[in-house]
Amino acid sequence: MILYILKRLGFGIPVVIGVSILVFLLMALIPGDPALALLGPYATEENTEQIREQLALDQPLPHRYATWIGNLARGDFGYAYSVDRAVAEEVAERAGATLLLAGAAFFICVVLGIGVGVVAAARQYSWADRLLSLSVMVGISTPAFWLGLVLIVVFSIQLRWLPSGGMVSIEGGGSVFDILWHLVLPAVTLGFIAAAVVARFVRTQMLEVLRQDFIRTARAKGLSEGRVIWGYALRAGIVATLPVLGLQAGFVLGGAVYVETIFQWPGIGRMLVTAIAQRDLLLVQGGVLVVAVFYVLVNLLADVLQHALDPRIER
Repeated sequence: MILYILKRLGFGIPVVIGVSILVFLLMALIPGDPALALLGPYATEENTEQIREQLALDQPLPHRYATWIGNLARGDFGYAYSVDRAVAEEVAERAGATLLLAGAAFFICVVLGIGVGVVAAARQYSWADRLLSLSVMVGISTPAFWLGLVLIVVFSIQLRWLPSGGMVSIEGGGSVFDILWHLVLPAVTLGFIAAAVVARFVRTQMLEVLRQDFIRTARAKGLSEGRVIWGYALRAGIVATLPVLGLQAGFVLGGAVYVETIFQWPGIGRMLVTAIAQRDLLLVQGGVLVVAVFYVLVNLLADVLQHALDPRIER
């Protein structure tokens, strides 16, 4: 198992390196002077040159990238001038909100996706299957940002049941219930889209399992249909679903960028949008790199769980 984990981890390291190179080049190639963007109306020739020197903007790209990676290796993510604090501190403060949103969305994805997929497969060709399959196709085809705006209009503006944005309210005082109340709409927005993908895969996988001989044997023994479906078929089909769940966990992490912006959720995604607008290079690079590491670790966990449940899997 340890060798398998190291092998999978070895596959993830090039992904993180590739992301670091890509985000570095994209930020470097954006037109404009980052020093002027950071200083704004307070820019003078002296402090502009100082910022350029501190960000190594006067150095060639390979030298700048090597310097950044070298600092990362020492645990130094740099300084975020747009928020006047260390990048590591800003990202760490925002990471909690993003993980909370992603965790809630992933919970919705797992429960709703697996539940819908199993029910649709168990009632193949019925009205329930057709209705659920239609809902799944709508979910897959719906952009998350559009769904978020629709939910705000319906549940916040029209019905006034849920808050339209933020993480806490003045009246709620930041209590657990207050945070959960603000979490509903962004989590549903992300979770519904991810659940649609999972449900479609689970339905296909369950249909294959339900045709297996051991399912017919279980039914012949007189076991209830519920026990056959949820106790035997789902247990056999869930192993193949784990990689898809890992990918959807990555989706909710990446989707947090625009969902956090729509709902004004104070996480890494909203931080990245603001940092890009202000050309805060080190903050953008550090934030994207942290998200990439989370993505690799989540998929590593999914692979390890799949291997643990079915040791025959070697990839």
